[in-house]
Amino acid sequence: MGGNLIRCLFRFGLLGFLFSSSWAYAGYLELSANGSYYKQNNGLQDGEISTAVTTRVGAGIAYRFLSQTAIEIAYLKSTNQDKYGQDIVSEPNVFFINRETETQNISLNLILYFAGRQSAFRPYIRGGAGYMTVKTIISGTSVSRLDSSSSPLTFAGQPNISSISADGGLGIDAYVADQLALEASFTVYGTDLDKPQIYLHYSLVGGIKLIF
Repeated sequence: MGGNLIRCLFRFGLLGFLFSSSWAYAGYLELSANGSYYKQNNGLQDGEISTAVTTRVGAGIAYRFLSQTAIEIAYLKSTNQDKYGQDIVSEPNVFFINRETETQNISLNLILYFAGRQSAFRPYIRGGAGYMTVKTIISGTSVSRLDSSSSPLTFAGQPNISSISADGGLGIDAYVADQLALEASFTVYGTDLDKPQIYLHYSLVGGIKLIF
């Protein structure tokens, strides 16, 4: 299902690009790249520093086929790494857990700008739909309270999760040169649209954009 949806998204985007060539307006391409990094230190828990690290990278290619309208194909990859301890009084051991969750999303978006190409600041809104996958890997160590000996923990394999997604947000491009801009954007992702319960995720990132 995921492969078919991705192919449909690319085909739809390609049709949009071809359709746009029939307009009198001379369109141009926009290439963007962005990312963010966040680390939270939760202090010492059961003799282990508890941390949560989130990294996010994204990229997109958009074709502005009207002066203030563009079609974009965007890709997102986000990784969450949680490291923490579990001390259960009734257990003879203390457990130290590492959990990594990787999320990938590809989407087709429509972007509406509120300023033309000659403006130094170009705010915009975007919205679209796509396909998201989530993969989780859990590992850990068990440490004995008696002699401090350790052994690896074994966890059942976590199933990969895939879902239909939708996203919407706003941003602004600040041009530092004719073909180079600094970009800041806020996006809300809705996932599991094809399931009974929908989840919302939020992203605030900065990046660069190139114009061709």
